[in-house]
Parts: sequence; C-alpha cells; structure tokens
Amino acid sequence: MKMHWHCRSCGHDEPTPREDAVLRLQSIGRLKRGVRVETDLLLELARVSAGELSCIACGVTGLALNEGVPAHDDFGRRCEVCRQLIDPERLEVFPDSTLCTNCQKGEDRGVDSTMPEYCSSCGTPLVLAKSTIGVTRYRMSCPQCR
Repeated sequence: MKMHWHCRSCGHDEPTPREDAVLRLQSIGRLKRGVRVETDLLLELARVSAGELSCIACGVTGLALNEGVPAHDDFGRRCEVCRQLIDPERLEVFPDSTLCTNCQKGEDRGVDSTMPEYCSSCGTPLVLAKSTIGVTRYRMSCPQCR
C-alpha cells in the first residue's frame, strides 16, 4: 500500500507505510490496538481521519491524504470502485465511464459496489445475520462483538 499525507500549510510530504498509518490512526483513537484491518478499511480510515492528524514538520493539524494509485496514469483511467484499469475498448464506446465493466454490471444489477459496512466498536466488517425469533429478519451484525 502506497500513500502519503501532505501538509497543506508547509508543503511537507510524509510517506506512510502501512505500519506507520496504523500507528498514527491508533494515536488519534480511530483504530484499536491489536485489531488487524484490511487495506481497504485502513485507506478509508486514513482518508476520513487525515484532517485530524498533525504535520510532523510544522505541527499544524489538518493533513491531506495522497494515495499511490491516481485516477489517471500512463496506462489509462482507473475504476472509481475497484481501482483496476478500465478497458480501452470500453472507454472508446463510453468515454465518460468511471467504472470498469465488472463494477458497472454490479451497479446495473443493483449490487452495492461501495465498501462494506464496519463495526463502529472494533472496525470488523459487518456480516448479514438471520434472526429466527418470530418472523425471520435479517440485520447487519459484527462477528466479533455480536
């Protein structure tokens, strides 16, 4: 995972490996210690929390997150959901397309292609659980916290 935080005040760029990002997020209370998180969740937490982090060069709070995968690169445009390259043939037919073929198919079928929901207590992805008391109902449940 390649990303770095950028200070808008002094212009300092801080390259951030995964381990450093975890430590910084733990220091502001966004991530519990000892909990292993997926890369997608870590990136989302970093994106949402960047404004709460302080620059190590000037101390000003409010960083911006720059991820290592740009929307456009030398090889073409990337999908907004899965970050894979969009086929050049698709871009010829649909030049304004922001989704790859697979993600577009999922969206057309009504499948939610965004990131899954996470437990607010421990950060674990929620799973669909069935309640069998009375009428069968479904709810999102944390497999660790229950």
